[in-house]
Amino acid sequence: YVELVAHEADAYVVLGDVVRAQNDFAGARDAYASAIEVDPADQVALSKRGHANTYLGDYEAARADFAAAAEVSATVGGKVANQQFGAYTYLYAGNVDAAMKAMGEIVDGIESLDVREEEVTFPAMNTHAQIALIAMHNNRFDEANAHLTKRAEYMEKAIGQVQEPNWALNMQANLTLAHGLLAAYKGDTNTARKHADENKAMRADQTNPRRYEGYHRLMGIIEMKDGNHAAAVEHLSMANDQNPMVKFEKAMAHEMAGKTEAAKKLYKEVAEFNFNSINTALCRNNAKKKVTT
Repeated sequence: YVELVAHEADAYVVLGDVVRAQNDFAGARDAYASAIEVDPADQVALSKRGHANTYLGDYEAARADFAAAAEVSATVGGKVANQQFGAYTYLYAGNVDAAMKAMGEIVDGIESLDVREEEVTFPAMNTHAQIALIAMHNNRFDEANAHLTKRAEYMEKAIGQVQEPNWALNMQANLTLAHGLLAAYKGDTNTARKHADENKAMRADQTNPRRYEGYHRLMGIIEMKDGNHAAAVEHLSMANDQNPMVKFEKAMAHEMAGKTEAAKKLYKEVAEFNFNSINTALCRNNAKKKVTT
């Protein structure tokens, strides 16, 4: 592809994607850099070089890449997504305070934009959801609850804007899961079970065969908290294991159940997962530690 269209930035982006899939992050970074040489305003190449630099541990370079990608992004959503990726670098670096500060600045920036409300609603809702997730994972429960409240406020605005009943139900069901997750992390598994049951009931009439994946994830965490490790594995095996956090949680459940080899296999898969997200940022370092100990 590169030989055929060396003048096209996309060719180098695709090359970068291929070598990145082989965990060659230095090669990926160089390929994305070639794309940027062809087109310095290529938002995709800038962002993907940021991912490569993140996994290479060059966090300052990654933040610069994501900031540049945000600068040239044509939409509020694209701008915010790249800013979020920049904030994740602090999680990979083990600096939760800096990550929370960066995410807070993002949401403040969104809320001060002079654009149509519809352009703000979804990025703000998503960012508050992510801040809540970071907070609850780090036992900052009051902050998590405050951001879930803000998430709910934006969710109601989004429901009014979209006006699609099934989508609204999904949003409400996901918020219920988030409150259940917070309760579980706090050790209040009775409240967490109520949220799980509520989520399952909300989705009962849906036909999507994956509708209970979130319920099973929450139940898996609850069972782990309650010391029922076999039950935790069973539930987490019915959750979405394309989510690296779910895979990490299933590894934890296996480890607690004494199934060391099964746990190590899953930890290794998470440690080598090279697609950036808030979930990856929250568990990848811990998975790498598990693999090396």
